[in-house]
Amino acid sequence: KVKLDLKAPSSAHTVTITGTVRFAEEEGYEPPQGKLSVDSCLPEGSLRLGEQPAQWSLSEDPEDRKDSLWIWGLFSDPLYPFLLFQLDLAAPVDFPEEGV
Repeated sequence: KVKLDLKAPSSAHTVTITGTVRFAEEEGYEPPQGKLSVDSCLPEGSLRLGEQPAQWSLSEDPEDRKDSLWIWGLFSDPLYPFLLFQLDLAAPVDFPEEGV
């Protein structure tokens, strides 16, 4: 399960979306990557169900790639501390209006 807590910059409220997802690894890639499918979500209709257009991948820190981890794979199993993926919303998220 994946739990997303979304907050708009102009809102004090947080909207929570929970999805049941499956990761399918594609063989032969380093770092590992593959397809991502959404089986269900709450609230219903918040995420696009089925296979997502973007793939997931394991990665080093996407914000700091100066000391690349791939070189360590030459000596031992490589380390990929980040799981990068993208989920499509089925519709724009409605945030409660302030003062209501």
